[in-house]
Amino acid sequence: MRVLFATIIGLVWVLTGRAQSVNLQTVPELGKPITVRSARLTLADLVRRVAQETDVRLGVAKEIEQEKLTLFVSEKPAWQILHLAARVLELEWHREPEKGGYYLIRPTTTSPNARRNRELQESRKRMEQALREWQQQASTDFVALRTQLDKIEAQRAQIEGSRPPGWQDALTALAQQRANLVPCAESLPAYLVGWLTARFGREQWNRFWQGLPLLATYPQRGSALELPQQVLTWFAAQQSPKIQEVPIQSVGFLFYLKQGTLYAFLIALTPQEHFVHPAQFQLDTPQAPTTSGKVVGEIPHLPIARKPNETPPPCPYYGGVCTLAESLEWLTGHCEIPVIAESFRLPMRQPPIVAANSLAEWAQHLVQTEPVEVRYEEGFLCVRYLDAWRWRLSEIPERLLEPFEQRALQQGGLSLDDYAELANQLTPSQQARIEQGGLIALRFDPTPLQQGIPVLRFWANLMPSQKQAARERQPLAYEQLTATQQRLFWDALEWGLTKPQMMTPGLLDELDALYTPEATTELAFFLDDWKQNTYRVSNGEITIVFEDEQSYRESLSELPSGARPYSVSQEVRHEYMFHFGFDSQRALICPLVITQASQAKSEK
Repeated sequence: MRVLFATIIGLVWVLTGRAQSVNLQTVPELGKPITVRSARLTLADLVRRVAQETDVRLGVAKEIEQEKLTLFVSEKPAWQILHLAARVLELEWHREPEKGGYYLIRPTTTSPNARRNRELQESRKRMEQALREWQQQASTDFVALRTQLDKIEAQRAQIEGSRPPGWQDALTALAQQRANLVPCAESLPAYLVGWLTARFGREQWNRFWQGLPLLATYPQRGSALELPQQVLTWFAAQQSPKIQEVPIQSVGFLFYLKQGTLYAFLIALTPQEHFVHPAQFQLDTPQAPTTSGKVVGEIPHLPIARKPNETPPPCPYYGGVCTLAESLEWLTGHCEIPVIAESFRLPMRQPPIVAANSLAEWAQHLVQTEPVEVRYEEGFLCVRYLDAWRWRLSEIPERLLEPFEQRALQQGGLSLDDYAELANQLTPSQQARIEQGGLIALRFDPTPLQQGIPVLRFWANLMPSQKQAARERQPLAYEQLTATQQRLFWDALEWGLTKPQMMTPGLLDELDALYTPEATTELAFFLDDWKQNTYRVSNGEITIVFEDEQSYRESLSELPSGARPYSVSQEVRHEYMFHFGFDSQRALICPLVITQASQAKSEK
């Protein structure tokens, strides 16, 4: 039997221009009927299976071999399956003349990276224009800007009250004048962003566009950016008279960019307390994913054979969600139609539909809630996502997820080390998708990943002896960490700075101290681990959770008896508190809650 082409050879074909687009229908061997039935199959596995069954040399480019399909096809020509799979995934089959084989690639025009880069470039241009306007506004003293704004507001109120001849034109002119002053005139955080970015160097711009936090202080300390002394006057100018009477000793300003939104935190310190003023500004509105789909062409009215009072199929993922794959699997069990569809771990907005009476009705229901394109082509139902390029960038490969899902099934959930191992292998796009919540279907609780992937990544890179010391509440000094561990320590710390609700008040008071050279001699990581056992007793109708074994044992005999026996599962709940900072009172604290359940057993 001929072997599958090595992917590296295929890349050489394409790069040297020797590849030729081909119609697989002209390959006699690929006329062989084959059957493929899988809710989720990688492209590499599909091509390998067809190559083995038809004895045709087939290959797939490495960068697309992990893309996934849902296929429920029985006894259809191999060429047709390969051809339609390529169309659904926006791929092309090419021929290598010398070897006589066929190779699947993604054309440059449909590359998800190229599409993302174009979108990012357009978004950045819009944000750069907004920042230039802020920088222009911030070239005027903040107090002078506020005076101009107050004057405009007073004129507007007078005109609206008296409505003299031509008052509407006068209001329009004032609105234009006001637009030239805001947001910097009405918000000191916006003004400071304009003032600081006008003085940025390359390093600061790199941090800004990467979404990393930047800190500016007065008086200036360490590597923090320097605010002018006038910031004390500027701060007082926008405060209430009560606060204006309090002597301000220093000002800290933390800001960062995330998905087109600028987040800022202005912190003023007095001898007795600190004042925190959060603010956020929309520099650009990211293009939202498509929320509904469309039907292309005519879908036949094939009957769907439903049983009376049939319930939806079970949802196999955490939180009771399903994906399009499960919905299509149900459909093919009730309607004689071959299906080829893109497969992403994207939760459906609604449960799989079982109320439709025909395939056409089912398709119309689907596109009302899911961002997919449904078409009937060559006797197949073909389904693709309208924003597929977005999901391709953030989809986690099955070969990475499946081992962790097996562990979760065997262990009753994942452990801290399991979550850390997975977090350590995620790309930034995959991390962002998980953190948004509700955008990926997993067979284990995703909450710990949503709570702190950078923190888990740091934990994953500690040595066993360091983890043991941390579990015993022994601080790990920053200067004793390896270079990689120190970088991940700062990644976790600066990630946490974008979530100030996780900082202790002490760290908030001394943010600027983090950026002094002396900080490295004092910084440390330490861990608090609180463990609690709970017992869940259920007979399918009644569920009771006991916080300790004694109360569970004492109450067991009092549970009402019935036809169904009670099952008991023990859960171990860990609450981990990760500290990155100087001490327990001056640290970023990241809490992670991880629960593992043992196998249920019958008790009564």
